[in-house]
Amino acid sequence: MPQEYSKTRSMVEGALLSAITVLLSVASIYLPLIGTLATFVWPVPIIILMLRHGIKTSIMATIVSGLIVSLLATPIDAVSIILGFGLTGIALGYAIRKEYSPGKILIIGSGVSFISKVIIIGISMLVMKINPINLQMDILIESLESVSEFYASLGINPENIEPLLNSFRELAKILPIIIPSILLLASVMDAFLNFSVARLVLKKLGHTIRPLPPFIYWQLPIYTVPMFLAGIAMSMLYSFYPSEILKFVGMNLTIFFPYLFMIQGLSLLAFFLNKIKANKILRIVIVIFALFNPLFSRILVFAGLLDILFNFRKLKKNA
Repeated sequence: MPQEYSKTRSMVEGALLSAITVLLSVASIYLPLIGTLATFVWPVPIIILMLRHGIKTSIMATIVSGLIVSLLATPIDAVSIILGFGLTGIALGYAIRKEYSPGKILIIGSGVSFISKVIIIGISMLVMKINPINLQMDILIESLESVSEFYASLGINPENIEPLLNSFRELAKILPIIIPSILLLASVMDAFLNFSVARLVLKKLGHTIRPLPPFIYWQLPIYTVPMFLAGIAMSMLYSFYPSEILKFVGMNLTIFFPYLFMIQGLSLLAFFLNKIKANKILRIVIVIFALFNPLFSRILVFAGLLDILFNFRKLKKNA
């Protein structure tokens, strides 16, 4: 009897949470603003099913949700949503169920989110015969031409904005090369937001999940530094040995890791502002200024890199 009750409960919860994921999917497709918020919550029902009923139920609920969404929207929309958020939800739920550390949960979630994004791009290229990367480049180039015409219509000398336009043209050239680093940064952000929202919801449902350490104690693993240095070395070697692989890997490593080092630098800055008991408003002003000032943002990157190596805050390795 208890086994039958458990099976029935699993089916009922699976159906209910599948319905919620379908509603979130439809919202993300047809309601742009609400849909953006819905994407942060989408994996939560799948995570709940994983925690309460295991991987089989969570996978079945994801598949059922995808089938229903394909009827309400299009099969491509269904595949994009299920791959984009379903796999991430299953991965995060599995990692939480195994009681991994928050850092490890984010690494797993980021990795699966990145893989799902690559698969979605591949499907778009194969099925729809559309290259999303080239599409974005075309949009960027067209927007540059529109901006140039707009300023000309205002009577502004085109030469005054030419340096800015040239910088965007250079960006358009390297965009296809740095797509992996852009996708990886987006995947890290997705995993972080999904984990944060899931933890809040699960806490309300009585599940205890270890939080990330306070921001002032965040610390990246030391292997991030040699990976960044390897990217610099590859970029330098490209000058002597023009290999597309060296260029591709080197450029992505040197673009991705500085953003992580900047977060580490912000954590270091917040730590010392907290240590001197700076006023909260003053802290916010200093952090915003450091983020948006080009010179200080670079200082944050180098400070974060050095903090990983020398541990200025004297944090324990498991902090």
